[in-house]
Amino acid sequence: MKFLIAFLLFVPNLIFASSAIEEARKSVLEGNRGLAIDQLKAHIVIVKGKKRSQAINFLDRVTKMFIKESAQRLYQSADSKFYTDIELATKRLSEAHKIEPLNLTVLLSLGRAKLKVGACGQSDKLAIEAITIQPYSEEAKLLRLQSLVCLGEFDEFELLLKEAVFQKKETKLLKDILYVQSLLFRGQLEKGRAEIDKIVALDPSCPEGWLWNAEVSKAQGRSSKSAGEAYLRSCRKLRADGFRRYRLEPRICSQESKIEALVKEENSKGES
Repeated sequence: MKFLIAFLLFVPNLIFASSAIEEARKSVLEGNRGLAIDQLKAHIVIVKGKKRSQAINFLDRVTKMFIKESAQRLYQSADSKFYTDIELATKRLSEAHKIEPLNLTVLLSLGRAKLKVGACGQSDKLAIEAITIQPYSEEAKLLRLQSLVCLGEFDEFELLLKEAVFQKKETKLLKDILYVQSLLFRGQLEKGRAEIDKIVALDPSCPEGWLWNAEVSKAQGRSSKSAGEAYLRSCRKLRADGFRRYRLEPRICSQESKIEALVKEENSKGES
């Protein structure tokens, strides 16, 4: 509970100008996160402008905070094992989710863990659960898009893509990369080329941008060696900080062996 009180009291006083938000804050302090979420969502649909933004921001805080120390300890343990022992990380996230089922920090991490091992249907269900709890979460909508691409459900992907709004740099970047994958699936190679070139120009350190640059090049019958080498270099650099910079893409740098083989094949062609 000490984490909860410190978290809520740290919120700037400006937010508490709304009586609805103050009521939600009291509900959380009383241990009723579910009621607080319902209060905030009801408030959000009837207010506009600054008040609406404040309510959404507070909803995000309420759904991401830890109420019980046991859940927080399990999450921290899982987070430390995410890139080294995904089976153990998933087990601990599942345990934390049972303790705090309305905690989006845990729920979305569990969804990304499922996505990392290719359990696309399970990650999709968790994404839907997260969106139901917090309909304005960019991370939840991104996980849903990632899951739909993983499932090959591109019609549904494109419908959600039209509705979803992404303002944060990381979620927007990863959404754009998913869009390139959908274009590749549709055979719209020229459009895919234009989009992926913009992505790698905006963020040349992101391995996934170079991965899909290589895939588009391969589909066009062009050399993917340069993009492949850039992918491998960026993965080596990213590994030094534990992949945290692109934590919302759990499969980051998962195709190194494939790209190494592709670069080796193209080098062999050049030598023959």
